[in-house]
Amino acid sequence: MTVKGARHTNFMDVPFLPLQAQSMFKPMLASANFDSQRKWGITCDYLLAFFDKHLNNLKMSLLVGPSPDYPEVFFGSPEAPYEEHNMR
Repeated sequence: MTVKGARHTNFMDVPFLPLQAQSMFKPMLASANFDSQRKWGITCDYLLAFFDKHLNNLKMSLLVGPSPDYPEVFFGSPEAPYEEHNMR
């Protein structure tokens, strides 16, 4: 899975913490163009679906393929969201 527009730092809890002006995370967060609340929701929903599938043996449609609730989530190679954009 790839979340289009997200960077590695988007999947940390750093955006929710008070940071000092000299923090090394400030430039990384400034360069990320992705809403932290949205990212948090995506992370929680996909993690819960993963654990329900693998620990509770439930069928989770969220893990099968693209979801209209999360159009920014792509399945396949990390280049998938960018390849689709170039095909249009």
